[in-house]
Amino acid sequence: MAFLRDVWLNGRMGDRVYYTRNGKRISRRIPETVHKTPNMKKRSANFGIASRAAGVIRKLLIDVLPFPTDRDMQNKFGGSLAGGSTPQAWVRFT
Repeated sequence: MAFLRDVWLNGRMGDRVYYTRNGKRISRRIPETVHKTPNMKKRSANFGIASRAAGVIRKLLIDVLPFPTDRDMQNKFGGSLAGGSTPQAWVRFT
């Protein structure tokens, strides 16, 4: 009997998503629908803006960042900008 080892998909196939996170191979099913509340939509928009801004900042700092392609750093950087980019945060700092 033959075995196939160390083969892994990355991406979407049918109703499944395959990816690697922290060295662990993960497969999950994509939900058919996602109910988004108004607060979820607002937070998503804020995160999109922050993510684009983080990309621009990372490109400007590429020469001084030790690991500019590190996905974990990119996610944390964009997330930290998104956390401080809410209108409530602007009010606190003005």
